[in-house]
Amino acid sequence: MAADKRDGRDNAWPIAAESREIRAVVHAMLDREVSSFVSLRRGGNSRVFKVTLEDGGDYIVKYYFRDVHDQRNRLDTEFRALQFLHERGFGNVPQPIAADHTGYLGIYAYMEGVPVTPESITIRDVEACVAFLIQLRSRGLHPSATALPSASEACFSVEELVANIRNRLTRLRGVPGSGKENLRCRSFLHDDLTPVFHTLTEHCRQSLAMNSPLPAHQRTLSPSDFGFHNALRKDGALNFVDFEYFGWDDPVKTVSDFLLHPAMDLSEDLKIGFIDEMDRHWPEMDDVKERLPYLYPLYGLKWCTIILNEFLPEHWGRRLFADASVDLDVKLSRQLEKAHVMLEHIKAAHRTFPY
Repeated sequence: MAADKRDGRDNAWPIAAESREIRAVVHAMLDREVSSFVSLRRGGNSRVFKVTLEDGGDYIVKYYFRDVHDQRNRLDTEFRALQFLHERGFGNVPQPIAADHTGYLGIYAYMEGVPVTPESITIRDVEACVAFLIQLRSRGLHPSATALPSASEACFSVEELVANIRNRLTRLRGVPGSGKENLRCRSFLHDDLTPVFHTLTEHCRQSLAMNSPLPAHQRTLSPSDFGFHNALRKDGALNFVDFEYFGWDDPVKTVSDFLLHPAMDLSEDLKIGFIDEMDRHWPEMDDVKERLPYLYPLYGLKWCTIILNEFLPEHWGRRLFADASVDLDVKLSRQLEKAHVMLEHIKAAHRTFPY
């Protein structure tokens, strides 16, 4: 894990109290003194710090967000995932060092590298991502992999996915407040998102078995938030970070999310290259391609609701936990525009599937 250096410098917070706490925790867990300490702004769910010890070793200290509305244990998920991956020979993910499960804090070896910008992505980078996914698929055959959990919000039947989206829409419709952005959001949900949801659900009911669970042998291990937004480039190679949602998942979701993730901004040529590379190397890709035209639009609709999560008070609290400088009104307006763009893409994909 490494610094976000998009602007050429580390983004520091005024965290004198946290600095003292981090120094004390690192000393207690590693029995070594901290010589320097930098707060990094990376990701939206955690607070991340780079710590250099007196012996010169660099580490990442990560505080994980916890809230009564979200019981996912991100520390446990990520630490166990990285332990499993390192034991299985993955050298391009952070090495887990120590975990404080009471304080929701993890220590990891520092990974050097710079964020992958959209304009720098090549087909070789896409091939490296597919190779990583193939490795995960292969390591999932190891007997110890059966003890790993399902990925965050994994859906192994169409009905599970539909229910997940329905629940997300219900929560968003209940957003309190009468501000301008909240009113715009409610109008978007009622007039635009919900009718498309009904259309897509009916299309799946007519074409796919809604309740048939995906067989275990067709499932795969997945970061469940995989892509270039969670990658660092070092000497031309890619390292992958952030495994808070890791676990067993439907490969159709893995493919859909790679193509749909709003932070990716891939060209159509690279998206098609990704599908072609998966087609060459992925077991049971025929099944994935058969279900993808029906499920891809639904996963896109789910992405619309994820984008709008910022309207939920508990999610806004999580963002403030990670970065207290965010402007609420500006953020909500941007998220609503992103949801509009995503919905238009989904409607077009439903009419003519592009992959």
